[in-house]
Amino acid sequence: MIKIIIIDDSSTSRIILEKFLTQNFSEKCIIVAICEDAASAKKAIKVNKPDLVFLDIEMPNKNGFEMLKEIKRVLKPDGVLII
Repeated sequence: MIKIIIIDDSSTSRIILEKFLTQNFSEKCIIVAICEDAASAKKAIKVNKPDLVFLDIEMPNKNGFEMLKEIKRVLKPDGVLII
């Protein structure tokens, strides 16, 4: 199973993406965390060690590019796909 984390400050975007992934890829993927901000995302990434991260670019406090740098430091991703 592919472990997925969704990071987006928009609740609508989180719900739509979660629904799409669950309805179309539930046999291959599992959503291990859904986060609305960088702080909760960083914790979720450390705990869950995802294979795939859906990352919003425009978020308050920390944008997606800054979050991406942190993800790379936390996971040191070799095979993590970040979208």
